[in-house]
Amino acid sequence: MNRPSSTEMKHMAGFFRRVEWWRLEPHHDLIRNQTNDATKRMVLAKSASGDLAAAYLPDNPAITIEMSGFPTPMRCDWHNPKTGESQRGEGTFSNAGEKTFERPAGWEDALLVLRQQSP
Repeated sequence: MNRPSSTEMKHMAGFFRRVEWWRLEPHHDLIRNQTNDATKRMVLAKSASGDLAAAYLPDNPAITIEMSGFPTPMRCDWHNPKTGESQRGEGTFSNAGEKTFERPAGWEDALLVLRQQSP
């Protein structure tokens, strides 16, 4: 219990309590800069309606996502699974073309959450 991984699991549990994870389905096909290195493969899942998505970057500085898979512009939040820290992304992102999201500086791995922009 006195290991860093037990604290990290606590942060992950807190993250999943705030996200409706049961609505998410794998959509790795939306990742445009996937690596061939199996230890650094990113994953992405989104809801059927496209109002919610989450991606995990295990040790990647950025993820490029095809945004046409979303019905409306999206906003983003970053979550650090090691520390539990969260950062709100700036602005909204168009649901057209590709968008590159850069992991916050100093983070080893990161969770990206995209949510539909509220009207």
